Amino acid sequence: MKKEKTEYPIENNIDIPDGPLFTMKRIKKKKSEASVLNPRYVYQRAKYGFCEYDAIFISRWFCRVVPDMLEYMADNLWSHPSRLEYEYWEKHKDELGIPSFIDIMANRIDDSLYEKISDEVTRDWQEILRRMAHLFRESIPGESPDEGMDDDEYQEKCMKEALELFSKWFGDLWSW
Repeated sequence: MKKEKTEYPIENNIDIPDGPLFTMKRIKKKKSEASVLNPRYVYQRAKYGFCEYDAIFISRWFCRVVPDMLEYMADNLWSHPSRLEYEYWEKHKDELGIPSFIDIMANRIDDSLYEKISDEVTRDWQEILRRMAHLFRESIPGESPDEGMDDDEYQEKCMKEALELFSKWFGDLWSW
């Protein structure tokens, strides 16, 4: 037996012109205007992880959802990429007095020194995550541009830098 498609009243299909919203802090006051409250979209997001509205405006969806995830990750870190430790060691190996990066990885150094390295690398990782979040948000139309740049030029510059960072660190965007 074929299930009939549920039709929703027109007022529930009104979308916010600037894209899909997932967080309650961004929902506009009128319930009917918020695509996040549209029953069809809620159902689709629960079943598939996205809805037709998100698919139509995927770039806006991405630039609204991913920054929140990146900031959440920065605030709730479990670890940081080991290559950041390597970069830190490369930069400071003479002053640290550690002849080999293997000594750091194998915990063959003083605990206080490892904590210092770990704290600095964690701060660097948080800055990278927050920078990506900021750049993705700045690439959304309607944000104020830098001095001497028009909106499109500024947003394109932000998107390019954000995607370069995202591409560089994509393999490290899971925290366990």
